[in-house]
Amino acid sequence: MSKWLAQSKEDRAAARIFRRIGTTNQVAVEFGAADGWRKSNTAYFRARGWTVHLFDVEPLDAIVRQADITAENVNQVFRSAGVPKEFDLLSIDIDGNDLWVWKALTSRPRVVIIEYNPKWSASKSRTVPYDPDRRWDGTNFYGASALALTRVGLEKGYDLVSWTRSNLIFVRNGLQPSITPSAVNRPIKRKRPDPEQRKWAVYP
Repeated sequence: MSKWLAQSKEDRAAARIFRRIGTTNQVAVEFGAADGWRKSNTAYFRARGWTVHLFDVEPLDAIVRQADITAENVNQVFRSAGVPKEFDLLSIDIDGNDLWVWKALTSRPRVVIIEYNPKWSASKSRTVPYDPDRRWDGTNFYGASALALTRVGLEKGYDLVSWTRSNLIFVRNGLQPSITPSAVNRPIKRKRPDPEQRKWAVYP
């Protein structure tokens, strides 16, 4: 098994951050986690003894708990699984309501890795409208822009500190120097255009 498994080196970036800021309880949470290994942002930490809670709507391995996480149930899912109120690392990748679920979460991870949609420039604060039944349909109608997620982060007390081709990385205010969404390069992702041309929401 490779030491690093994340899709775009998110685990390496998080490891560097924790070397600088230290860890507390070495607890991580990841959803959707698929099989808990392939493209996982937390497998590196699990292999080093961290307690990692994995969730997915359609788990591909027994180590992943089945959970259709929404803004309405995310806090109950965490409580039922025994996730502490404060922990070190959260990874969110649900191809849709990512912004809305993070906004609803009352737990306080120190580091947050969350997928963003590079369709939008740094000046556009856009997200898909909230729909608890949303499933990604393979089009570019998913998630939220870097600016929209940065605004949620600021509301919740987080600074944007790094980015990869797939994710933004946030850290609690004051722990790391922050960057702006304009520092995030927009990679080309060849997603199918939305044939329905659904309307995006401006956030906030």
